[in-house]
Amino acid sequence: MELVEHFRQKLEANRRLILGKTLVVGVSGGVDSVSLLKLLVLLSGEYKLKLVVAHFNHGLRKVADMDAKFVKELAASFGLEFLTIKADIKKLAKKQKLTIEEAGRVWRYIFLKQLVIVAHKGDLVVTAHTADDQVETVIMNWLRGAGVRGLAGMKELENKIWRPLLAVSKEEIKKFAKDQKLKYREDSSNKQTKYTRNRIRHQLIPYLSEFNSNIKVAMLRTAATFTELEDFLDQEIAITIKKVVISKKTNVYVNLRLVEFNKLSAYLKNEILLWAIEIVKGNKQDYKKVHLEQMLLVIDTPKGISEKQLPGKLWLLKNRGRITISRVPRA
Repeated sequence: MELVEHFRQKLEANRRLILGKTLVVGVSGGVDSVSLLKLLVLLSGEYKLKLVVAHFNHGLRKVADMDAKFVKELAASFGLEFLTIKADIKKLAKKQKLTIEEAGRVWRYIFLKQLVIVAHKGDLVVTAHTADDQVETVIMNWLRGAGVRGLAGMKELENKIWRPLLAVSKEEIKKFAKDQKLKYREDSSNKQTKYTRNRIRHQLIPYLSEFNSNIKVAMLRTAATFTELEDFLDQEIAITIKKVVISKKTNVYVNLRLVEFNKLSAYLKNEILLWAIEIVKGNKQDYKKVHLEQMLLVIDTPKGISEKQLPGKLWLLKNRGRITISRVPRA
């Protein structure tokens, strides 16, 4: 079968990464994740894989508990361990000022990563994102005015998350599921156009196809190009960090050389600031272009000493020849 062989080649290309490892497989119950699990089960013996099925119950639909039950029974049918958690995504979205889509994505990844990093249930998280998901992600990021990283879309491998189906189309997945006579759960919310991603899928992409019948191929090519550019920039940023950073302590502070920082291009300045924020805060959430512009104004002021409180209870301090981003204000 074509998809099985394609997937075998993907596993072979990542043999050193996955051989003999425990993979935590995110399974929603939909056709993509059920097909992913089946593919892994079919080839698990060849690569000595231990599979753990993980299901995140968003609690958004009346049938959510039935979805969880379906995935639990699916895992049992393969003799696999099943792990699940239920969350009130609507409440979390409201509390964190996120859309329901964003909150669902954020907390699903938190759950899956916790299983790997904290609970030590596995070595890698595996998700069933497809080429169609990649196209939608790139378009969504473009509409939001994203830069290089946003237009690169999702990476196949990042932060212990592996997306082996990222080059496989939805059409190929459905054909595989039909050939294998797989049972799966249809998510009726995927057709609701109140969600941004669904409007992109059902309205915008068909419209764009009127201008370019190969719009999906074009967007995937765009993502690949920006991924290459992102890799190049990451190398440049790594070199720049060595030149600019005086000292750092994770979750506490980062000290930068002001003179070296001022020599950087506007793009690298923003990237270094975001890197420093992530070191101190643990993530870059809540930081937008406007915040970086405000930080640069503080850094560029002719005053010898200047400071500013930042989102996430961080502080920016410029003190003569040093820029400091920390969790505490100047003493």
